[in-house]
Amino acid sequence: MKDVGMALRAYNDEHGRFPPNCITGEDGRRLLSWRATLLPYLDHVELYSELRLNEPWDSDFNRAVLENDNTSARAVFRCWAYNASPRNNANYVLLLPPGTECDQPVEVQDDQAATNSAAILLIETIESGIHWAEPRDFSVGDISFRVNNPDRRSISSVHRGGANVLFDDGHVEFMSNSIDPEVLRKLTRVDANGGRAGCR
Repeated sequence: MKDVGMALRAYNDEHGRFPPNCITGEDGRRLLSWRATLLPYLDHVELYSELRLNEPWDSDFNRAVLENDNTSARAVFRCWAYNASPRNNANYVLLLPPGTECDQPVEVQDDQAATNSAAILLIETIESGIHWAEPRDFSVGDISFRVNNPDRRSISSVHRGGANVLFDDGHVEFMSNSIDPEVLRKLTRVDANGGRAGCR
């Protein structure tokens, strides 16, 4: 997860902004995930160059590229301790404010803010059901804030006692199963209008 956070920073250093949360076509259709955008910053330039960025992730061409991929690209977006199938499913997903448009940039703070002013950006989750190249993530309103909730989609992992999250200042933190769900919800810093308070 830390590598993904560093890749987001590297993308920003090169482009002066953070990547959109998904790649869209001229007609506004969702094509590929932000995760595909980060491939060149995660030592997977060759795979990135093979993908057709103007086609959906599951087009015949892109699906063939992804199915024939023998690199460790899929592992970048999976927890090393998680071995369940399907292997292409991502364990790391964005936690988006409700109603976020597909082409909005990933929200990451520009400076190394203090921990107590940062917001949860990326979460670890098991059984996401999301292929790492698929332009889909979780909305804040769609998850339980009880860590490792067995009855509902939540921040979750196979690690004992909790799960990891990436904050928008770049640091990774382990959230205990015992954390108060309301405290965890506030760490997303989603305001009453659905936006992420204090973030651009």
